[in-house]
Amino acid sequence: MNKRARRRIAVLLLLVVPAALFAASYDPLLPLLVDLAGWQAEKAEGLDLSQAGMQSVSVFREYTSGGKGLSTAILLGTQVGATWMSEYREGFKVESTGSAMEVRRIDGFLVYQGFDTEDSSGGIIVLLIETTAEKPETGAVFAFTFDGIPLDEALKLAQKFDWKKMKEVAARVK
Repeated sequence: MNKRARRRIAVLLLLVVPAALFAASYDPLLPLLVDLAGWQAEKAEGLDLSQAGMQSVSVFREYTSGGKGLSTAILLGTQVGATWMSEYREGFKVESTGSAMEVRRIDGFLVYQGFDTEDSSGGIIVLLIETTAEKPETGAVFAFTFDGIPLDEALKLAQKFDWKKMKEVAARVK
């Protein structure tokens, strides 16, 4: 077989190989950032900054409705340590004038809630997979930030995302 024939076969093989073999590590996470009724959203995007034994994978999506805004993200790997603090345990609570932080269990997950009453903004972080000291790259969280929304409404919106499915898929991302 000559060089030209080998090149043609190689090109054909590349065209026939399923695209899934070339899928980014974050692709299975993208559909988990679902559409929300009454909200406009851009397409979910992903980023994989993993290297040499350190995992760092993110998917994110922005939502708007009137003057309200939401940002969602699923974060995996080393960045989880900067998002979920070691002192975030069930019962953790801090209150001050105009703001409150609390960690409680919702649907079996530890959930951090931070809220600023002055501008109805805050964040909700769901611990999907806990990071261990031996393997700091193994954790996963769902992060949900909001502007112009009361905390109880934001929590209801955050619960429209399937946390259990996020945990399952995040555990399989390599």
